Amino acid sequence: MGSHPGTRGPAWLGASALLAVQITMTALASAPVPASADGSSAVSRSLPAHARVGLYSSPGLEAGHAARTWRRAEHTEAAPAHRLARQGKQAKAQRKPASGTAKAAKAPEGTKATTATKKAKASASAAKARKASKAVKAVKATKALKAAKAVEALKARLVTGRVSPVLWRQHQLFRDLRLPHQQAANRLKHAGLGWRSSGNCVDRHRPTCTSLDRVRLGTLWGVVDLKRRSGCRVVVTGGTETGHAHGPRSHGSGYKIDIEHNKCIDRFIRGKRSGTVRGDGAGLYHEYRPTGHTVYADEPSHWDIAFT
Repeated sequence: MGSHPGTRGPAWLGASALLAVQITMTALASAPVPASADGSSAVSRSLPAHARVGLYSSPGLEAGHAARTWRRAEHTEAAPAHRLARQGKQAKAQRKPASGTAKAAKAPEGTKATTATKKAKASASAAKARKASKAVKAVKATKALKAAKAVEALKARLVTGRVSPVLWRQHQLFRDLRLPHQQAANRLKHAGLGWRSSGNCVDRHRPTCTSLDRVRLGTLWGVVDLKRRSGCRVVVTGGTETGHAHGPRSHGSGYKIDIEHNKCIDRFIRGKRSGTVRGDGAGLYHEYRPTGHTVYADEPSHWDIAFT
């Protein structure tokens, strides 16, 4: 009771310390150890061998270390959940391309619509081009038809003896010009007049021939103009060949032409002013025009016409 604390302290402290160590070791041995997901001790499984030895050698320090190690073990055990979360995010990320694929799948529909629109526009353009082509073809056909009609009209004028103003002026200026037979015959043919010879010849020295050699251009024009004005068929049967009456304005001098009778030309000529009867009994018809004086003699087989 009365002893000095310093004499009893060391012995009491050693016993107390030993007792505390024994109690701590007993408590740690009986304390539950946190278990991991697989049932093993998280602390013993996570720590190496030298750490597990130190766990039981220093109760105060190692208890806190054990708690920290246990929390790390829990975090380690919880890591699969984080991985699952990451995997879930990855799965979502993988599902996003599916929606992109759906959009991509929708894109072709839009592309198809655009293609259809382009095709419709192309079809409309093609239709307009076809209409324009048809219009151009119609215009060309109309022009071709007009040209064909003009050609037919020209042929009709040629057949009826109608000539151009240039040829008219030529006849007016050079009416006294003498033509060879072939040139005169070509002009008659070009104007649509016929030609006939009883002897089927063109020799002006034979009475059975029909020759236009040395005929006046004015006389030739007169018979062509007769066809043009009358619209009748005109066939030349006599020209400058021998066998006709002589005189300054006779066949031989190139002033007269004989044409055969037909109802059309007879009616046209007999509508002119009649005159006296010639000594051979042929009735005379006169026509006065700016181009000259024309006398028609009505002979039995033909009309004897003098162009002056």
